[in-house]
Amino acid sequence: MSVCLACPSCNTQFTLAILPADRRVICPRCGDRVPLRGQPDATAALPSSATAALKPSPATLDSPAASSPALKPAPRTVDALAAPSPTHRSSSRRQWLALLAVGAVVIGLAVYFTPRPHPPTAERPAATVVPPRELSGLGFLPERCNVVFAFQPGPALAFAERRQQPIRELLTEAGIPPQLFSFLDQLGIPLPQIHHLVGGAFLGDAGEPPQALVVVVLQQPIADEEHFLARLQAKPAPGKAPHYNIQWKDSPLPLGLARLSATVWVVGWVESVVMATKTHHGPGGPQLRLGRLFDELPADAALWAIADDASDWTQKPLVKLLAPPNVQEWLPVVRDGRGAYLALCLAPPPRLQLMVRAADDTIAQRVRTYFHARAAEIATAQAGGDGPFAHFVAPFDPATSARLLQRFLADAK
Repeated sequence: MSVCLACPSCNTQFTLAILPADRRVICPRCGDRVPLRGQPDATAALPSSATAALKPSPATLDSPAASSPALKPAPRTVDALAAPSPTHRSSSRRQWLALLAVGAVVIGLAVYFTPRPHPPTAERPAATVVPPRELSGLGFLPERCNVVFAFQPGPALAFAERRQQPIRELLTEAGIPPQLFSFLDQLGIPLPQIHHLVGGAFLGDAGEPPQALVVVVLQQPIADEEHFLARLQAKPAPGKAPHYNIQWKDSPLPLGLARLSATVWVVGWVESVVMATKTHHGPGGPQLRLGRLFDELPADAALWAIADDASDWTQKPLVKLLAPPNVQEWLPVVRDGRGAYLALCLAPPPRLQLMVRAADDTIAQRVRTYFHARAAEIATAQAGGDGPFAHFVAPFDPATSARLLQRFLADAK
């Protein structure tokens, strides 16, 4: 017989054609399995034709069995499934609320303890020095550079920490040109965020166009590039994206800026920037033509500068034009020189290393003799060289090394 029932959990009404033998029914909506209690009213769920079919015939009613009390129809009552009790419904709601509360607590704890992304910070560069032949930034410099420098902040920061001295104060005391700090200030990039910084220039003879470029290789991308460009007042160069034009303080010519990757930026004279965006020659600058001086650079130099050219430096127009007054007086000193490098090695024990390429062997021998005399005055200092080269190595102390170099220049005048 068909029976109309209602689920006590979700109040869904449904019809069963046949009562199951175990008197347990499953709600087709929520899947709850609930025992069937009482005697359900089958006729309530049947149509009128089916109800009429269930009525006993007169012959049946006149039979002795029909008049037996045991065969009288029992009163039909609707099962609890057809009308769920308020107590059962309230208990089911409390269970759902409890489950929701537990779920909310679990989700809240998961959100609270899940690691949150932090804004990028300037990571400190590694104190290990990258040898000059492995610096990737050198590969962007123009081929004809006759002046090249490199600076790795990591070893310098570690050296300053060992001395318990601010890095800027230490480098200034050591005689590092203030133009380096001015450049970094205008960029607005924290020193610890820079992996290495290299620069190169070509100072030609009369009629030769100059070139100049600085490459900044970062530990991580700039957090806000729009703010970085706005700080430099960079404006997109027409038809040269992604190049920008910037007006640098104290620069005699307009400068260009380009983003070569998320961690590599170049700034310099416009033509040099354009060339840098087209070609990367590889780490170490294999395109550079600096000869033996570059090959002799110490592998652990954290800061170095090299200049090398076959012609007289004092006759180059830009040297005469751009050299500040305190440098002009020293130009005659370098007339007999063709190249030199100065390197600071800051890993213990720190040292200063100088190498000179003279115009001829006779001048070089005179320089070697002078270096030997100075080395005899300093413990652990060394001097030597051969052919047109002379070199000098001494312990590095920011308080005394700058004065030593000034003495070299004064004695050479």
